Amino acid sequence: MKKILLLSFINLFFIINLVAQESQIKGFVIDSISDVKLANTSISLLRQKDSILVSFTRAKTDGSFSFNNIKNGNYFLLFSYPAYADYVEPFTIDKENPTKDFLQKNLLLKARLLQEVIFKGEAVAIRVKGDTTEFNAGSFTVQPNAKVEDLLKQLPGIQIDKDGKITAQGQTVSRVLVDGEEFFGDDPTLVTKNLRSDMVDKVQLYDDKSENAKFTGIDDGVLNKTINLKLKEDKKKGFFGKLDAGIGNDDFYTTQGMFNVFNNKQKLSFYSTIGNTQRTGLDWESSRKFGVSNSNIEIGDDGSVSVFFNGGDQFSSESFNGQGIPDIINTGIHYENKWKDKHGLNLDFKVGRLGNLGFNNSINQNSLPNSILTNNSNRNFNNLLNQNKLNAVYEFKIDTNNTIKIAFDNTNKRSDNRYTTLTSGFTNAGDRILNNGEQNFNQESEDYRLNTSLFYGKKFKKLGRSLTFRFNQSYFDNNAEGFLKSKNSFFNNTGALDSINVIDQLKQNDQYGESYKTSLTFTEKVSKTLALSTNYDFAINDVTSRLNSFNTNQAGDYVILDSLFSNELIYESTTHQGGLSLSYKKDKKSITLGAKVANSKLNQNNLISNFEFNRNFINFLPNAIFEHKFSKQSTLRFSYDGSTRQPTVNQLQPILNNNDPLNLILGNKDLDIAFSNRITANFNSYKVLSSRSIWAYASYSFTNNEIVSDVSTDDAGKRILKFTNLEDKRPSNFYLSADYGAKIASTKIYWRVSAGGNGNTFYNLVTEGNNVKKTNKNESYNLNTTFSLSTYEDKYEFWLSATPGYQVNKSSLQPLQDANGYTLAIRGSLAYTFPGKIRIQSDYTYNFQEKTTAFNTNFERFIINSSLSKTFLKKDNIKLALSGNDLLNQNVGFSRSAFGASINQTTFTNIQRYFLFSVIWDFSKFGNLKSN
Repeated sequence: MKKILLLSFINLFFIINLVAQESQIKGFVIDSISDVKLANTSISLLRQKDSILVSFTRAKTDGSFSFNNIKNGNYFLLFSYPAYADYVEPFTIDKENPTKDFLQKNLLLKARLLQEVIFKGEAVAIRVKGDTTEFNAGSFTVQPNAKVEDLLKQLPGIQIDKDGKITAQGQTVSRVLVDGEEFFGDDPTLVTKNLRSDMVDKVQLYDDKSENAKFTGIDDGVLNKTINLKLKEDKKKGFFGKLDAGIGNDDFYTTQGMFNVFNNKQKLSFYSTIGNTQRTGLDWESSRKFGVSNSNIEIGDDGSVSVFFNGGDQFSSESFNGQGIPDIINTGIHYENKWKDKHGLNLDFKVGRLGNLGFNNSINQNSLPNSILTNNSNRNFNNLLNQNKLNAVYEFKIDTNNTIKIAFDNTNKRSDNRYTTLTSGFTNAGDRILNNGEQNFNQESEDYRLNTSLFYGKKFKKLGRSLTFRFNQSYFDNNAEGFLKSKNSFFNNTGALDSINVIDQLKQNDQYGESYKTSLTFTEKVSKTLALSTNYDFAINDVTSRLNSFNTNQAGDYVILDSLFSNELIYESTTHQGGLSLSYKKDKKSITLGAKVANSKLNQNNLISNFEFNRNFINFLPNAIFEHKFSKQSTLRFSYDGSTRQPTVNQLQPILNNNDPLNLILGNKDLDIAFSNRITANFNSYKVLSSRSIWAYASYSFTNNEIVSDVSTDDAGKRILKFTNLEDKRPSNFYLSADYGAKIASTKIYWRVSAGGNGNTFYNLVTEGNNVKKTNKNESYNLNTTFSLSTYEDKYEFWLSATPGYQVNKSSLQPLQDANGYTLAIRGSLAYTFPGKIRIQSDYTYNFQEKTTAFNTNFERFIINSSLSKTFLKKDNIKLALSGNDLLNQNVGFSRSAFGASINQTTFTNIQRYFLFSVIWDFSKFGNLKSN
């Protein structure tokens, strides 16, 4: 660690060290088209470090200018002339270059430039047009066969963390496009980690608007930070790819390949990942979602009704989130094409297999009015998921005013989940046992889903008048069958056995349903500054759920239906929603005021018990947005959102289940709606030339009549949960974050400092035994600060960040039982290329969590991953690499969290130290298909 830091500071010393010397600057200024000498042009000499004016002059009658006796340093030269676009160029005066001759500088009329501003120099080329910042990729040097991720790391104002997450100008980048189109859906890492950087001509960074706002031209306040990669013309025709194969000790292995064929607007790509290391795929979102949520119905903020299922008995499916040892096969094909400037087609097909085997131990402490309930769980799990998914989007631009877009996605997955769990419950520090048990579960399931959508948009002759229509359809069919076998023992106050609960059942679950939704939106430009938008939505949902539980007969066959834990439910819902918003925009200010009102009718019919449940919901959603743009790169924004929160069907009338006899749920038909208020503010400012970024965000929300849990715990540790409205308290939460970053002078060293905090106050009702019910106030706060430093050069890269913090978690029931303590996270990387094309790279992560009153041991972990590689051949197409994961063997699976009266600690199996020898081959042929 000390050696890494020492080498880092030595590198920084040589980068920052500048030599002073007297010098001269000169040149001529003319019109770019007519060659007219631009006499009296204003010419300012600015210091790069802080943009302070060093000297000023005006061009002579022949257009010439000069500065004398200028000290060594890094500068900007700014040219300004009425009706012409400003021109800025960075340069350096040093011992080797005491004189800078700009020769002839051509200025462009603003009318010809279309309000573009160009920042150009020998090392950097940046263009700002409106809200788009464009980087010239050729101005940045990267390693041979480098990927887009390596290029993005060098661009001013853009950072990429170890997981591939991109932050630009203080905001998270949600999409990376290739020539304006999605590449393998919306997975940015497939582009950044696999597309060659030498194919990119321009990198465009901008805030992308919603589909509706882009079509109508009326801003709806929805913005997504987006990067678009414009490919070089000679790289749009040919093929390229990469093969990566590695084998290691303890049977670890990994293979990854990608092959691409580009023919102008046609693109065909194929990728595949196979292995059992931490590289489980390329951010395939589906692999992180083994199952769907527990059976539930929720009324969304927009008035829509959502139905979620997972077998009704709340069987949880396991997913790979770092726990266990994964084994993956993940493959995908992508095709896109555009023709006749009217038609566009985008296709993605993905197929994969993810197995996961492991163990975890979980300790949970729950604070009660007079004691602390501790539950210990040990689980062995073995899960398998097979999945394939097809997405298709077709767009037809009938003419400049009419567009049709059709989207389709189909998902089919099969899973096999098995686990064995041992549980035990104690009071306080284990002074009395309450219960213990064993549960065995296995389930095989198949899930089929189909979604289609249609969009039609029409623009009228009047600017700002438009009509858009949307139709969405979805269908799902989920079938599952499994066995639940469990035995739980309960003990009385003396520790003697009180009762035993045994479950041995076959579970057969079948859910299927479909939904339809139509939306109609009309916009009208009332005046130059006012715009009106109104919409109407209608949705219907029909879902059928059959959940059957069978007990055994004397012969051991599962044929006896348990009617208490079986049901056949039919859900029907209809939703009507209307909305209206008014937008005002003038100069640099914009204001949007709007509201939506939705009425939803829900009917639930249990055919087995012949019980019917009906409920009407009214949702009201006001919103307001104020935005002021001080400049194209500096914005202040305030917003307010209000929403009603409806009780879910599980809170009103839960489906009885016997999956967990320690936790039973009862319904409350008298639940009322809650209303939440949320206020947010954010400020963003960015200077292109100095890469200085300021970003600040704050939010505060509170809820009236909140729906909270009401939990009663008996002497055996059994918990009965129901819900009620909180009338005399107001839960709230806040979030604060501020970030400041810049580069040091004209170097490639970037530094950032950020501070953040969040906290929430919430309540729940608790009863222990026969005691009086108490209101428990829970408070949780987290404060942290991050310092980071990074630089990227031809031969070396350096990045370091440190995040110290402090967390507070306390409950009014047990004020002395808290989870307060300090935290620290240090992350960094260092890479250097030696002569002979030998490169060494190390990544390191240090985590620390202070002991608390709940858990009396500190936790700390220091992980180092390193690699040694060498490239071969003229174009460095072949690379041999030896890598080591977790060199210190400290990657112990561990997590500790606290929320209100509940404190949790989990330990689990995960991937630890291993070594891997890899062979990587990059290949490409473009244009005339000569070897590249």
